[in-house]
Amino acid sequence: MAHAPRLKLYATIKGASEPDLDVLCSLGPEFEVCRQGPGTADIAYEGGYMAHEEIVDLISRSVARQGRAWIDVIDVEAWEMERYLIDPEGTLSKTIPLNEALEGFAFE
Repeated sequence: MAHAPRLKLYATIKGASEPDLDVLCSLGPEFEVCRQGPGTADIAYEGGYMAHEEIVDLISRSVARQGRAWIDVIDVEAWEMERYLIDPEGTLSKTIPLNEALEGFAFE
């Protein structure tokens, strides 16, 4: 019997260097990485708990000079979602209950 994932991570990356994308593509078999074009990729993970902060840091470094990234981390058991918006100026993050996901992510 398959177990439902406890943690889900979805990311969109734009403006990363090709060497940085190569590093992201080697995250491991549990990550689905789909290159969308030069400097652009989507990443998906659905599985058990992991140190997602390390993945966020890795993605942040990959776009630090010129790109941007959007990352959603969903903790199914806690029923909350953390959204990261990353660009060369820094990282914004916000955590909200999943029931408020549509209206809860208006970054001021």
